[in-house]
Amino acid sequence: MRKMPYAILLSLCAAISARAAQDEWQNPYVNEINRAQMHTSYFAWSSHEEAEAGIRENSSNYLSLDGKWK
Repeated sequence: MRKMPYAILLSLCAAISARAAQDEWQNPYVNEINRAQMHTSYFAWSSHEEAEAGIRENSSNYLSLDGKWK
């Protein structure tokens, strides 16, 4: 008799967790579960001196995407 409440509780927890997992992959707005944010951490410097200065905006390889577009 004492095992019955535990079995009911266990099956209830399993059903709730299965329902929560099902909702995540069916939701089109959820796309970053257990994933680090995308980014780049590299830059191609023109010279060793520019790399030591570390200012990307002063490099000849830098292209700003801010401004007016067609």
